[in-house]
Amino acid sequence: MKTSRIVLIAVLCYVLLIAGGLGAYFLLKGEKSVQEARESVKAAQSLQEEKPAAPETMPKETEEERQKKAAATARENRIEELKSHMQERQKGDMTYYTFGYSDKPAPGVYLRPFIIETGSGVLLKHDVYYYYTINDPAGTNWIFGDHLDITADGVTETEAFDPEKLHKFMAVNAESLSENYVLTADKTIVALLKRAGNAKKANIRYYKRGEKERYHTLTAEEKKRIRETVELYELMKAEEDM
Repeated sequence: MKTSRIVLIAVLCYVLLIAGGLGAYFLLKGEKSVQEARESVKAAQSLQEEKPAAPETMPKETEEERQKKAAATARENRIEELKSHMQERQKGDMTYYTFGYSDKPAPGVYLRPFIIETGSGVLLKHDVYYYYTINDPAGTNWIFGDHLDITADGVTETEAFDPEKLHKFMAVNAESLSENYVLTADKTIVALLKRAGNAKKANIRYYKRGEKERYHTLTAEEKKRIRETVELYELMKAEEDM
């Protein structure tokens, strides 16, 4: 065989080897690229799956709900404000809210509501308190009253008492005495107290029918105390009924 032909054959074989090697290289590179692309897609899918779900859109608060919340907040704030004006006293499972009324005020008759809060509810009490000393020029002494007239801006309403519920006390030296009734206020009395507290002029008359009596005109401070006590009771009652 001629030398030139042998050389040609060798060159052709070399070219074929190079071509095959390049084909294998590009084939492997292509498969690697495809594999890398697949892995990238899988990684992206995995991240998407791990990503926390977007929170569900909460329904918007209605105007009525906003108004109810605002009213509840205002009520709670007002309750705390009114309580801050009063004395809070604990007795057993009962909490008393009063204005620290004295057992020895100036001689006369007084209308003194207060609140009792228990585990079973809220009560509005009203204390009709009569106090007398031997130096009192009115000279009424014992009255043993059984009625109370409350006149608010010219309108008079009467509350009758059971004499058996009258509390009586006389000092050891007989220099002073007191009478009082402490009763739970029903709806009628609550309304009556509210009118007295809001009246421009209000007075009370404590008496035993056909016998002795004692008058008193409510001061601005007394009316304010009555008004605030009734308001606190109604707010606390509203909280209780919710």
